[in-house]
Amino acid sequence: MSRGNLEVVKVLLSYGARINEEDNEERNTLMIAAKHKFNNTVISYLIKTGAKGDSGRLDAKRRVRRAQLWHNFTGKLKVGD
Repeated sequence: MSRGNLEVVKVLLSYGARINEEDNEERNTLMIAAKHKFNNTVISYLIKTGAKGDSGRLDAKRRVRRAQLWHNFTGKLKVGD
């Protein structure tokens, strides 16, 4: 089952959704997408549009790496910039 809808993500971002805003559990968009196993297209788009893994917490780095592994993502990621 493929999860995540790229068109919805694009619309949300075009209306000003803050890609690196954290929720009350300190998770940002990329971390949530990874947790819910969103498809590679959505993960790649989030990364290309500036989604960051986190501000340096180790668990966030692990989640981003897990997203890479789940989706066979081979692109470069900046985590904790």
